Amino acid sequence: MPSASTNSPLRLGRFAATLSAFRASQLHRNAIAGSGQVIVTAAIACISYPVYLRFLGYELYGLWLTLGVVLTFAQFGKVGLVPAMTKHVAEEYGRGDMVAVRSYVTTGLTVLGVMGCAMLGLVLALRSQFVTALRLDTANSLLALRLTPWIAVLSIYVLQIEALNAVLAGLGRMDVASVLQVVARLISLSVATFLLANGVGIASLLWSNAVAYVFVHAATLIAVHRITGAGCLSTSGFDLRRLRALAGFGSGVFGASLINMLIAPFNKIMLARYAGVGLVPVFDLSWSLSMQLRSIVDSGVSAIMPEISRLLACQEPRARARIQQVRDRAKRLAFVLGLVICGSAAVFAGPVLRVWLGPRFHVLLPDTLRIILIGVFIEVSSIPTYYTLLALGQVSKVFLSNAIAACANVLCVIGVVLLAPEFSVGLLALCVTVSLTASAVYLLAFAKPYISGSTPVIDMRQMRTSSDLVG
Repeated sequence: MPSASTNSPLRLGRFAATLSAFRASQLHRNAIAGSGQVIVTAAIACISYPVYLRFLGYELYGLWLTLGVVLTFAQFGKVGLVPAMTKHVAEEYGRGDMVAVRSYVTTGLTVLGVMGCAMLGLVLALRSQFVTALRLDTANSLLALRLTPWIAVLSIYVLQIEALNAVLAGLGRMDVASVLQVVARLISLSVATFLLANGVGIASLLWSNAVAYVFVHAATLIAVHRITGAGCLSTSGFDLRRLRALAGFGSGVFGASLINMLIAPFNKIMLARYAGVGLVPVFDLSWSLSMQLRSIVDSGVSAIMPEISRLLACQEPRARARIQQVRDRAKRLAFVLGLVICGSAAVFAGPVLRVWLGPRFHVLLPDTLRIILIGVFIEVSSIPTYYTLLALGQVSKVFLSNAIAACANVLCVIGVVLLAPEFSVGLLALCVTVSLTASAVYLLAFAKPYISGSTPVIDMRQMRTSSDLVG
């Protein structure tokens, strides 16, 4: 009869195999939930756009979308801390160090609160200049000035919620975060529809979003407590060492986020200025639909980032082989989904948009969407490379890919404005496609050596002291 000492390694081996299988299945659930969230969110958007256009019209809804630039600028306050929290929480959770997890969360949320307040003050100080730059008529200018402070406050609150979602991702429960986001979208649409039907006007979109964010905030705190068995905050959790670790990774994220955040506002402002604010919804709807389709791939593939971070941190046997396996599967998934999704959308864009929008259909929508989808299909093939580089700490390469996309976009738009007889939404879509293609080509052609099988797995101690940039 085998002795207890003989059984012990066998039991440990079985336990390790069971734990590995559970984590693999959880990764699959996270990927499926991420993609499913995007699909359901797109379905909700199919309902919300006609509702908003019916009650507000293209011009007033275009004003709301343009004012959303304020939310984008205010989110500069997160300075890259949100993805940094995902990475460090994943590492510490992989080691089983819950004290470190709470310290990272407390430190991150505290810094986000301080930075958010600073950005709020900046937005409020510059709101008059921002509204003036839009060249709105008197009525819309007064409305924009009245809404801007409230949108700014809401955008700062969103920083805290994004950070808590990052914590859920780091804990390996992106599936829970995805479900909460879907429920929040439904709440926002329901509240907005009710308020619009009762004549509240454009402010309905502001208050409906606020209600939805409050729900996500409360539900995320409850979810984290149930997963960890304790709260994610600690009164003594703020730690300067953790802050330095977050800042070291997050500084690069901030640089890339700064670039990315400037692209969408730049495009909308240029379109509003040179082609008219009425065309902003055409571009925004085309861009949003293409990004929703892209997100079906991105949300599923993004689950590999905390998984690879966890594998590196806990130093499991055969970690390199597992990382390679995860990445290869993600590459195949990205290509197949991108081909099916973008191809189908391009073929059926015209009839589907006509049926969906009805009398509010705009003749420029199908072609604008198709042009952007070309760039999206090219770009989705680089998504697995993007997240693998991020997890491995090759963050300067990720930053550079974002910088290339932004430069290509801005240069193309400026060139069109200066050289073309007139600026149009179709030309803007072409500029966006060029920028997406440039980024994908860089990642696939020049970043490959850093994630090849011959590249050593990065030592975590070196990563913590690295000053590389991240995208």
